Amino acid sequence: VLHSVLIWNSTLSTATMKAVTAALRKILTSCEAGYTWGSVEVACTACDAGTFKETTGAAACSLCPTGMLKETTGAGVCSACPAGTFKATTGAGVCAACPAWTS
Repeated sequence: VLHSVLIWNSTLSTATMKAVTAALRKILTSCEAGYTWGSVEVACTACDAGTFKETTGAAACSLCPTGMLKETTGAGVCSACPAGTFKATTGAGVCAACPAWTS
């Protein structure tokens, strides 16, 4: 992203380019937990439901593992499905009732 922005606006002065680079580096590394650098927006964006990010930085949001869910966007952690339910997929989804023949 940073490289693309700098090439896109190569008419800026060297001092301005350095200032823009410094500002973008700060933004790219300072997204709070639950937020990541947007692929379209030039800002930190909330992790989607079914994903999480526990640390500050530029890392991407990770999918909730099987058996866990997060129903809201932004900050938060994935929680285990309630007793008697399961979720067989990673990421977003719902916990479904376990089949009667299981415990």
